[in-house]
Amino acid sequence: LIRAANQDYVLTRTNDVANVVTKAIGSSQFAGVVDIGQNVTTFVNATNTAAYNNLLLAKNTTDAANFVGAITTDTSAAVTNAQLDVAKDIQAQLGNRLGALRYLGTYETPEMAGAE
Repeated sequence: LIRAANQDYVLTRTNDVANVVTKAIGSSQFAGVVDIGQNVTTFVNATNTAAYNNLLLAKNTTDAANFVGAITTDTSAAVTNAQLDVAKDIQAQLGNRLGALRYLGTYETPEMAGAE
């Protein structure tokens, strides 16, 4: 949350899946692995919600690389299960951030809700 020129700005982070795949994976030990493209496509399909979100919400390039590295050799549901701890960690961090933003965005008095 940033305050500048009497305006509040909330900065959010979103990952573009294509960017995560091409940059994080391309610079990892999994770069150039045979069939990585096909397996990544399978797992970032929007219908595979858990796997898609695990990659989309990866908190850093190592998480993304490790997740996609796993799916280069296994396209079964077990891959998602293996990443459950990572997903829980990511969700907890996002939950903490959201809680902080909600706290910061809560007006303490009616006067605070009005124009400055």
